Amino acid sequence: MNTIAFVSLYGLLFLLIAGFVARRDLAAPGAAGERLHRGWVCAWLVLGALIRLPLLWDTGFHYDTGTYQAWALAASDPADPLGVYDDGVYTDHPPLLMYALAVVGAVVRLLGWETSPHFLPLLKLPALLADAATSLLLVHVLRERLGEVRAVALASLYWFNPVLIFVGAKWGQTDAALCLLVAIGWLAWSRQRLFAAAVAFTAAVAFKPLGLLYALLFFVAASMSTPWRRMAPVLASAVGAYALLVLPFAWGRSLEWLASLYLRGPGQPDYITVNAYNLWALVGWNWQTDVGSAFGLKLQWLAAFDVAAALVAIAVWLGWRLRKSPDMGQRGEQIAWAFVLATVALFMLGPAMRERYILFVLPFAFLLAPDRVRLPMATLWTGTTLANIAYVYYFYIDKESVAPHDTAFIRLSAATNLLVSVMTVLWWQIPDWTTRVRRRLAAADLPTLPPALPRERWALKHTVATGGFVLAALAIGLYRVGAIEYPQTGVVGDGFTVEYRYDQPVDARTALIYAGEKAQGDTPARLSLQRFDGGEWVDVLAERDFNDFYHLYEVRLVNPGPSTRYRWRTSASNWRINELALLDLEGRALLPAKVEAAEAAGGEWAALADEPENWTPRRGYLGGVYFDEIYHVRSGYEYLHRLPLYDHTHPPMGKWPIMLSIDLFGMRPFGWRFAGVLTSAITVGVLAWGGWLLVGTLPALLVAGALGLFEFSRFTIGRYGTIDGYLALYVLLSALFLWRRFGLQQWSDWRDGWRPGLDLFVAGAFLGAAIGVKWSALYGGLGVFLFFVVAAGSGMLRDGAARWRRLAPRLLGAALAFGLTPFVVFCLSYIPFLRLMDGSPSLLSSDGVREIIKSQQYIYNYHSNLTDSHPFASAFWTWPINLKPLWIYTGEGHPRTAISILGNPAIWWGGLLVLIAAVWRNLRRVHRTDVLLLGGWASLYLPWALVDRTAFNYHYYPSALLLILLLARYLVRWSQLPRLQALPLYAVMLAGLLFVWFYPTISGHPAPLAWFESLRWLPTWWML
Repeated sequence: MNTIAFVSLYGLLFLLIAGFVARRDLAAPGAAGERLHRGWVCAWLVLGALIRLPLLWDTGFHYDTGTYQAWALAASDPADPLGVYDDGVYTDHPPLLMYALAVVGAVVRLLGWETSPHFLPLLKLPALLADAATSLLLVHVLRERLGEVRAVALASLYWFNPVLIFVGAKWGQTDAALCLLVAIGWLAWSRQRLFAAAVAFTAAVAFKPLGLLYALLFFVAASMSTPWRRMAPVLASAVGAYALLVLPFAWGRSLEWLASLYLRGPGQPDYITVNAYNLWALVGWNWQTDVGSAFGLKLQWLAAFDVAAALVAIAVWLGWRLRKSPDMGQRGEQIAWAFVLATVALFMLGPAMRERYILFVLPFAFLLAPDRVRLPMATLWTGTTLANIAYVYYFYIDKESVAPHDTAFIRLSAATNLLVSVMTVLWWQIPDWTTRVRRRLAAADLPTLPPALPRERWALKHTVATGGFVLAALAIGLYRVGAIEYPQTGVVGDGFTVEYRYDQPVDARTALIYAGEKAQGDTPARLSLQRFDGGEWVDVLAERDFNDFYHLYEVRLVNPGPSTRYRWRTSASNWRINELALLDLEGRALLPAKVEAAEAAGGEWAALADEPENWTPRRGYLGGVYFDEIYHVRSGYEYLHRLPLYDHTHPPMGKWPIMLSIDLFGMRPFGWRFAGVLTSAITVGVLAWGGWLLVGTLPALLVAGALGLFEFSRFTIGRYGTIDGYLALYVLLSALFLWRRFGLQQWSDWRDGWRPGLDLFVAGAFLGAAIGVKWSALYGGLGVFLFFVVAAGSGMLRDGAARWRRLAPRLLGAALAFGLTPFVVFCLSYIPFLRLMDGSPSLLSSDGVREIIKSQQYIYNYHSNLTDSHPFASAFWTWPINLKPLWIYTGEGHPRTAISILGNPAIWWGGLLVLIAAVWRNLRRVHRTDVLLLGGWASLYLPWALVDRTAFNYHYYPSALLLILLLARYLVRWSQLPRLQALPLYAVMLAGLLFVWFYPTISGHPAPLAWFESLRWLPTWWML
């Protein structure tokens, strides 16, 4: 049985049992007197064994089962049963496990099953028996309070637990036996049978190194709560029991050998976590060794010290409580809590943790009271543990590959484990915290926003303000956005030799190479330069590659000296060069008197040196493409000139504005960036309009527009020729028109907003345009779909007999507006794409449809198989907190020039706080404006948690725009409070001040190095 089938079948069985148990009142009066016929208990045990039976012959985790088989045969070898620990035999478990395996090995030898497939089920049998014994122990303890019927029902969650079945019967591990030993120790300790408890915990230590955790809690807490005269013989008995178990193997060996069994363990101690999806996995450190240091110690050691301190604190707390708890029931519950907390602390914080180590929470979760604690805790830990273990096993066994070290699933699983850990601590301190939260949300007098102000009609003042924001953003964005001058004439060749001749000797020190369009197939272009020195040619620029599209290369020459002849040589296939320029030491242009070529003299070759007005050095980003412009600008140029596409990893819609901008202003940096700046400026206007739309006042319009104007990411993304600005604008417009439909128009039933209407179709059209830019806009479409499902579902419950009659027009409107309309717009975006195909098929032809489908397949295959890493990639969880900017350009020389994409801290951090406040506010009562903004933000952002490919912080930009609207809405509403009237003004002033302060690093404007250093607020902002 593969992993997915197991999780589906056995997980469903567990959920059914959990649902049955949860519906029963386990605390009903008279429960303690209930009895269950022994035949039913036996049938219960047999059923649990039968559902394990098909898994016993499963190979399991072959590394573990193979190792256990080897140990079993070695420990049962009549010639040398103690040789299992000899040199050359890898053995990293204490001796008690070897005793158990020796029994299994002896039976195998007796039956002659050394090579039989029946060896495996016999090897897994002890785990099955241990699970059964622990389940019966739970029944024995719980029936004293709940009665036998209810005790068996609750213990079923352990006996039929998919985690224990997976680990013991499928994987082939022995953790079930350790659970049994610790549970026996708990039972004896809670009944004050200290000698029996000491022997049980000693056996746990002698069985697996993890037993040390529970033995430590026992000996520390028992020593604090028990007189020394009574505790001393207990300790002596523990030492004696351990010596009796270990001595046969330890005789003749050093203490170092014994210690190595506990320090070495089955994991890799140098790794901070080994497939345990804990706090370290959450930050991407699974299977990592070099994760930093502090106070001169590696983080692994600090983690070990922290865990040790936590365990000692738990043990001291337990000892102190046991001194004051003579009641046996209270003692048992406190010990169980200590075991749960210690297991959670070790798993979440300890170094070198394995995926299975959290399962020891399960037996003790059932021993807690009341039921509102143990049932949800046991269920939650079962789910998270099964996800962790099954995910690791799936890769190692089902896919026969190494389990991944950092994926979206791992991060999500680790975050869930962290959340359940926090909930566990809350249940420990406040058992009824869930009930209190529900009551607080229902009854607490939460701070409320003042009543909404009356809506203002859109007037000339709103138009002027919005237009002012657009013009301001356009003016600021166009300043130093890119050179207006770029050589337009040039030469296209398959390799040529050109000589520059001068009337007087010139001393060239710098070469400017203005590259143009690249050859089909992206073949590399090579170029070299020589000067004539008497009787020989001297290299001043060794042959090297010049591969970028429309890029200005500025190269310092070597071996300088006066010369009247300079010879350029190129080797390329159909490569365009727009200009080849030489400058002297002062940066002055050295215009040749004559340009000659080996192929032909004069003629077209003069075009290589005919625009000296453009020979300006140190242009940096102003003079050529940078970062992702190498893809998107080139695509726009190719669409315009109907050239074969070099890159089509995204749909075509985002290339349209770039294509039109190049057509309007020419193939120059200003030309290919103008459309982005204009789109960015329009985005500010749309944000201003959105502020008015959501709140209905001029102050809201001004605040939203000003925050949008000062947002770093909007400014930077708009100033370089990529497509993310268009995606964000279309998504924003789609969200706002959707809000117009549901928030601005008045409906007797809000679900009727899904009936066909203009705003709905406009929202769908903009969503289609966004998907036509990038597929990631589909995340917003998912949010719209969920919105409709909620609307339709609630209508089905409330509309009674009229449900189908009312659902039909709503379903029709949703299907037309957000199904057909986006599809049509998306297909129309492929018109320029089809013009580039052979025969230029029409959109409606079979060839056109086939090409569009092929394009989708290519896009999917590219992104699904994208495994390349990037030094400035960032995890999705870092985006809202602005943790890791994206460094997209750095210049040379002084003053420094650099460009990075990051959010305005006042907006991103302030917006995050407002987002949390909005979520809290809507827990009590849903507000439709908040729900739209929160739902849009979540649908555009949260799906990135499940994306495994390389991602960057600019993927958060569409969500950040909705965050600006949410922030503006709350700032304006809060300003109605007497003490907060100036809050919007202060927020805008702070955002504007930060915009000026950070301007060099978001624009590429030259600034002293000290200025950039003043921006490095966080260690991860070192590139600013």
